[in-house]
Amino acid sequence: MAGFVAFVIVQRRTVEPIMPLRVFKSLNFSLSGAIAFISGFAMFGAIGFLPQFQQFVQGASATNSGLLLMPMMIAAMVVSLGGGALISKTRRAWPPPPPR
Repeated sequence: MAGFVAFVIVQRRTVEPIMPLRVFKSLNFSLSGAIAFISGFAMFGAIGFLPQFQQFVQGASATNSGLLLMPMMIAAMVVSLGGGALISKTRRAWPPPPPR
């Protein structure tokens, strides 16, 4: 929490901040940041928990438990690349902004 407070104080006082605080007013930026945090929390939790579960409960070897994670990791890679390509192609994230 102290790091966040220090970040805000420094960014407000700097002439050319690394991360201007006005970008947080953008709904796309704020929502994508929140979704990235939640999905990253869930993904890294699963990456840490699932191999242990597969070894201790299901009796898989260490190598096999790593191989059992491969579909999840490939799907994460494909979705990440596809989403990035879609945003680069259309120049907007989903959902589209509301009409003015």
